[in-house]
Amino acid sequence: MKKLCSLVVFTLLVSASWQALSAEFKESVINGYKNRCIEVQTKNGKNEKMVRAVCDCEGSVLNDNFSTFELMMIAAADKSNNPLLSKEKTRDFMHKIKACEKRI
Repeated sequence: MKKLCSLVVFTLLVSASWQALSAEFKESVINGYKNRCIEVQTKNGKNEKMVRAVCDCEGSVLNDNFSTFELMMIAAADKSNNPLLSKEKTRDFMHKIKACEKRI
């Protein structure tokens, strides 16, 4: 998580063409998240079909709320006491992610 956060911050600060790289970066992060989700969940002995459904759902939530996720990662890297997002926005995002397991 720390490495991902550092990558987000580095890319935002260094890239002059952030808009051009945005879609590719977003897809890469979402695919990485889904792959890791599947890896971790199947190691815990869960049914692979259900794991894929949950991880696909979480990937969809991440895709739909990517700007919120980016701000959460930047805030985590910054470690300041000045939150970039309200607690409600962060809580709402986490609730959507956790709701994926309840749907299956």
